[in-house]
Amino acid sequence: MTKSNKILFLLLIIGNIILWPTIISQLNLNSTEANTSETESTSEKSDYDRLMSNLMDNKVSEVKKIIEEGSVDLTHMNEYGDKPILWAAHYSPESVPLLLAEGVDPNFTNQGEDTEEITPISIAAANDGWRPKHYDAAVSLLEHGADPTSPNIHGITPLMAAAKFDGTKEMVQLLLDHGANPLCTDMRGETAKDKAISVRRDDRKEIIELLDREMKSGKYSLEDCENWNIAGKSPEEILKSLDYTLGKDEFKYAITTNDTYAVKQFLALGYNPNITRDTGNSILHELYWSEQYRMIELLVEGGAQPDMGADNMGMTPLMRLAEDGHVDLVETLLKHGADPTLENNAGWNAIRFARAEGHYDVLEVIEQYRQKKEQVSHEEFPPEFTVTVHENVKKRFYDRDKAIAYAKQYEQAEVYTPNVPIWDNKPSSVYQGEKHIGDFPTIQQGIDVANQYKNAKVINRKTDYVVFDNFPKQCGTCDSPIQDQYRE
Repeated sequence: MTKSNKILFLLLIIGNIILWPTIISQLNLNSTEANTSETESTSEKSDYDRLMSNLMDNKVSEVKKIIEEGSVDLTHMNEYGDKPILWAAHYSPESVPLLLAEGVDPNFTNQGEDTEEITPISIAAANDGWRPKHYDAAVSLLEHGADPTSPNIHGITPLMAAAKFDGTKEMVQLLLDHGANPLCTDMRGETAKDKAISVRRDDRKEIIELLDREMKSGKYSLEDCENWNIAGKSPEEILKSLDYTLGKDEFKYAITTNDTYAVKQFLALGYNPNITRDTGNSILHELYWSEQYRMIELLVEGGAQPDMGADNMGMTPLMRLAEDGHVDLVETLLKHGADPTLENNAGWNAIRFARAEGHYDVLEVIEQYRQKKEQVSHEEFPPEFTVTVHENVKKRFYDRDKAIAYAKQYEQAEVYTPNVPIWDNKPSSVYQGEKHIGDFPTIQQGIDVANQYKNAKVINRKTDYVVFDNFPKQCGTCDSPIQDQYRE
């Protein structure tokens, strides 16, 4: 296996499968580069170029004419590692029998740089639903000895290609009838049935049912399959099977495609997770924006420095996560050395972001961490909520609900943030002048009722203090409250 093919081999391990549309795109690229400009006359092109051009345009009569002329080597491989049979299998399925009749190898695989080592039968199987004649092309290929079990460099068989992409139920049945094994898996450990399920399309339902029946039939054996699955293998075993050193680009690919299994293998081999982009940003920023939070956790636990590579606003990953309220990830980053006191370009730190967004659970986690590290005094990071009992400070909290729950244990308790009362359990009485309006369980409820009347006041029943009134001031024209005049 060439180095480039081994790299492609690895890409399946560390990311999403390189799909058949990629292959199709490559064929389109090859065809564009292989042909001369549109302004060049057909007579000026080489016979080989004319053949490839007509295959791509699905001009079967022209293809037949060129073959009959006998001036083209139908087994010639162009600079991209392709032969006419591959182009026919994709673009011109009706031309496939014409080429096979001339003795072309039905099991040829493309062999250029960075290719998939794909066979004509796989191409036909994957495109059957797109152009019905691909079924007839597949029949012709199989009759001429095409191998329906042959996998590409990722372990993807023609059966998997049909199930995953545009193969029909009839195509799947054709492959099964010619020896395809539905129990076989690719390098991700996925069967053809798994492929069909993964695309979540209605037209895959009958294929899934067919493959499920076949897999349960007892007609097939895993011993007949090539062992492509890497799940459960050690990093050393994977390296041995590849016989070359994995590269940093593949590690980045595994990270950005969210392949946690492969990333664990790379980390176990000692790969450095402190990856930065050309802009200087840490890869953790990229993962944050794509919401790959599990990957952030995995890299940090694997040695990534959480504060490395602030973005152009001076934002660290901890600031972003604190702002969004991801308390578990904040805790993970703190455990691995993230500094909550670092400031961005505007002078804000993770603490301030969490407070501004009301993420009090994040604030508590940060404070607990800071106290353990003895980085700052308690006064430098004061709690947001204060509980008073009988006008005396009892305790302070970072979380509103916890402060209120604590205050409920006491009579005559209030919760402030920072100096504004937001809760109390002090019973109150409301009066309009000397008329008693009613009694209420809290001062705030009393105030709400008092505001519905003129010249009303609220009295704390435990202390007999007037804690609120809306009497007019004694200034002749003013009507502002004078709440404090009755306090002792």
